[in-house]
Amino acid sequence: MISPRLFSLFVLVRGKGHLLILLYVLLLGSTVMESIGIALFYPLADMFQDTSRLDYYRDKLIAWIPALEILNRDQFLSYSLLGVGALFIFKNVFLVLAGYGNIRVVTHLYCSWMNRIFK
Repeated sequence: MISPRLFSLFVLVRGKGHLLILLYVLLLGSTVMESIGIALFYPLADMFQDTSRLDYYRDKLIAWIPALEILNRDQFLSYSLLGVGALFIFKNVFLVLAGYGNIRVVTHLYCSWMNRIFK
């Protein structure tokens, strides 16, 4: 049995499923981007602390992208810094846009609910 209070919530959400899915996707996307940003920061810090780890990460990445063989150690470290910096900028832009989208979806749902309640 569905309680009357829970049923009233279903009435408020009816027809707004796509907005709730968008809200969920924005939340999930920002979580994934934050995790990737943190996960890429640790190898970079490891490369600065121990130069042998620089060769280890360079060899690992060359196995995935063979075109990186032309880079020497200094170039690899520079491009790694630029890549992680670009990722953090992209992540922060995505988080700002996700926050804006979140506020917009919630405001739209709130106004829709108020219109239904006070009509």
